Amino acid sequence: MIVCAIIFTNNSAQKIENIVLRARAALEPDIYVMDAASTDDTLDVARIAGAGLLSRTRYTGPLVIQALKQVRELGYTHAILLNANNDTHRPEMIPMFVNAFWQSPRTIFVAAGKQKPRASVSNALLTASAMCTIRDAWNGFRGYPVNDVLRLKDIENAKYVDAEILVRASWAGLCTRHLELDTSCPDESRIGNSPEAIWFSLKLFGRGMVRYPALLRRRLAL
Repeated sequence: MIVCAIIFTNNSAQKIENIVLRARAALEPDIYVMDAASTDDTLDVARIAGAGLLSRTRYTGPLVIQALKQVRELGYTHAILLNANNDTHRPEMIPMFVNAFWQSPRTIFVAAGKQKPRASVSNALLTASAMCTIRDAWNGFRGYPVNDVLRLKDIENAKYVDAEILVRASWAGLCTRHLELDTSCPDESRIGNSPEAIWFSLKLFGRGMVRYPALLRRRLAL
């Protein structure tokens, strides 16, 4: 098992040096940055701090999928994803994901806040679509088994890719577990109750209905 961390950035020049250095202390030297078209010096600061840089032009599709494809080429089997602009995605939590992977290498691990977030319509729809509990769907602090996630079919929504991965992973029979960490998405309720997120979740719910018999049989067999 070879694990890396991918830090997603967007105009994060003021924060990224500190985050990269803390991440390197947790998982030296396997730290990479995937940038969403920053207009400041984010990439230069990240490179000087010691992070590898992933390309936005090598592949098409959601940035998460692009990043996973590139680290797979580099030989990594597992990736921990965090957002430089979310202060609760602390690099010091990276070893908790690594330890979890050693115990269950083919499981997706989701950082779920210790305090239950406010309920959202879309989160309820995603849970119904997957037929398993999905918490903090919009947080984005994740641990992914790279090959298993890249085998998922039809991932298409760039904005809500992390939520879509969780649902499609359930459809494919992958296990998802929550790590109780002191983390959150500050806009969880606003995002989860937005018309766009609800419409996205409704579409997944509709696609999931045809899978319910197979999902139910799988649940009953456990």
